[in-house]
Amino acid sequence: MKHILLIEDDTVLLGLYAKIFTLNGYDIKQASDIHTAQALLESHRFDAIISDVHVGIDNAIDLLKQHPNTRDALHTIIVHSGSEQYRKTYVSGGMTVCNKPISITEMLDVVAEVANRIPA
Repeated sequence: MKHILLIEDDTVLLGLYAKIFTLNGYDIKQASDIHTAQALLESHRFDAIISDVHVGIDNAIDLLKQHPNTRDALHTIIVHSGSEQYRKTYVSGGMTVCNKPISITEMLDVVAEVANRIPA
């Protein structure tokens, strides 16, 4: 089972993503703020991370680039609603960017592609 951290400040969307990924066989941990995400990164090992860029007033990319435990996560999927320039500026190697709004099918396809690259 692949272990995924979901970081999203929209709690309705977070719950929806968690339910869908759980039903599709993923072990999910949820964070609706950066402090919870940081605590989960300290206490768990994740195969992948799915995060919104902005979580409240914080920038999740900064956390993910700086936290030592994210080096073990093979891939990060950033869900993003900003401009292409923002994407090029803040998102680099090891990250896949999905633009909002994103369909559930597209999100599942992206996560499945990432999961297939994660060793069993």
